[in-house]
Amino acid sequence: ISVASALRATTIGAARALGREFEIGSIEIGKKADFAILTRNPLATEISNISGISVLQTWVDGICQYTNSEVS
Repeated sequence: ISVASALRATTIGAARALGREFEIGSIEIGKKADFAILTRNPLATEISNISGISVLQTWVDGICQYTNSEVS
């Protein structure tokens, strides 16, 4: 599948499957701020290089839960 389809399936698609699309699954006003900050945009990265993308931070409910100190 395409990268965009994979991202939709694991974000808003998963939220819809759980019946929680009005609370999670996309970044919108009023939704929980659950997201990850990556080293590169997966939509602008060659498919063969996606596995090299690292997570810089993860946020849950608007609070930083993880910061990767090894990635510059």
